[in-house]
Amino acid sequence: MKWRRQDAPQMPGFCDYTLDIVSPELPCGASWLGNFLLELRVPMWHPWGADTADEWEWLGADRFRYQRRDEGWRRLLPALTHGREFSFCEHPTPRLGHHWPGHYAPLPAILVVRDPRDSLYSAWRRERALGNLGSEIDFCAFTDAPFRNAPTTWSAYFALHLAAWHARIRISGGLVLRFEDFKHNPLLEAQRVLRFLSINASAATLKRALDASTHAAIARAESELLANGTVPSALLAGGIADEWRTHFTPDMLAAIPDWAWARFERFGYTREYAGSPAAAPTASEIQNLLDFLEVPKGANRAQ
Repeated sequence: MKWRRQDAPQMPGFCDYTLDIVSPELPCGASWLGNFLLELRVPMWHPWGADTADEWEWLGADRFRYQRRDEGWRRLLPALTHGREFSFCEHPTPRLGHHWPGHYAPLPAILVVRDPRDSLYSAWRRERALGNLGSEIDFCAFTDAPFRNAPTTWSAYFALHLAAWHARIRISGGLVLRFEDFKHNPLLEAQRVLRFLSINASAATLKRALDASTHAAIARAESELLANGTVPSALLAGGIADEWRTHFTPDMLAAIPDWAWARFERFGYTREYAGSPAAAPTASEIQNLLDFLEVPKGANRAQ
């Protein structure tokens, strides 16, 4: 797979991005929003930094045909079936990814967040399924383990990414979309998104887009991709809100640092037990992380 910076779509008729759709690089459910908008004729060029230019055939004007025979994106964006034609609207043009504020020029943003207990728990299971973690690394050790090759831990990366976008949205405008809310009431959250984006859709169109973007729809797509050998292993978990309530032990609840909870509480998540007393990253440690991520100096900093 080819990767690219997402400075501009560079697709016929689409010169600039007009919106950021972002989430941390942990399971937060952003694919629900991406697919929902695709079903409403909103383009998703180069999702998560993957260069998909060769997967689109321009048919003239606003019309495109998606062409990728293995349909490898369907377990994230089930709308992307081989041969499907889209007539895309010009606005909005989202940049969907895990990037940080400062990577690109500031735009209004939709930040997709999830309860840190569920997101970290899902990330831990995913990393084990991918073979990136040994079976001896339990959840508590995982939260304090290095995030990929970055100079920070998984729990710190999650907290700092959310804090950085929280600060950016206060400046550039945006919307916070919580996993738990769109699981409990997808219609209400979808309507919030459409109001924010000034998109009009009939009740029938809205229902169709929601039905095509459920966890069940994504799970069906993954099952088909597994059956035909397109993907080697399953990555989807249950897609359940508040899963931690039936899986966490007290030591797991205490594994997330107290300083990180101070960031998570800004999004309405509250702890039920005191967290780890680990020290918050220093300014120099945060700068080392931003340098590693190649975030330009002078960009918004994680708070």
